[in-house]
Amino acid sequence: MVYLNLLFLLLITLLSISTSLVIVFGNYQISYILYSGIVIMTSLLLTLIRWHSTKEWELVDKNLHPMFIKGVMTNLVTIPLVFLLSIVISFVNLDMAQYFWLIIAPIPIVIRRKYKH
Repeated sequence: MVYLNLLFLLLITLLSISTSLVIVFGNYQISYILYSGIVIMTSLLLTLIRWHSTKEWELVDKNLHPMFIKGVMTNLVTIPLVFLLSIVISFVNLDMAQYFWLIIAPIPIVIRRKYKH
């Protein structure tokens, strides 16, 4: 588990570097793909850490509602999916791919309503 956390922190550090690449080289598709790839890996690793902590109720409170855990996991999985779709959209239009990231904002509201316990 410690190795997963250290890898997660490494990816968090790489996020700042890839953000700088998007700012400096915003006209190039490779910077968007690199940034999106790092966000996808970071989000998937956070999902894996969360899954590991909630499996068999070892590292979380036993009073947590299962629907709450399912809602959090669903929310964590949607972020890499949005960025994966933005990579596909970047082959068509870079600006549209960047604006597609805004879809992340309303997703937690919808998920919270669906998995209300």
